[in-house]
Amino acid sequence: MVPVVISPKYQNLGVGGVFMRDGLTQAAREHWKAAFVLGGPMYSTRYGFSVALSEAFETEYPRAYFTALEMTPNALKGDSGPVVYAPRFLA
Repeated sequence: MVPVVISPKYQNLGVGGVFMRDGLTQAAREHWKAAFVLGGPMYSTRYGFSVALSEAFETEYPRAYFTALEMTPNALKGDSGPVVYAPRFLA
């Protein structure tokens, strides 16, 4: 889990996109099967994340802000359970 936060003065300059693409490239190199993102779905869906893919998983956060991406086809099919974030996310 790697938090990505962009200072408001650097938002809308493509910085977050660089981080997202680099993170997903690294995850692919490490053969991740799936990834979850907690954040604005209008942003995460640009990178293929989906609220629907995360529906079988439990989270303490609002469902609309919890998205998933299958990096291997059907990686999440039939899976469910809690996704636990570090306590600082609740702060």
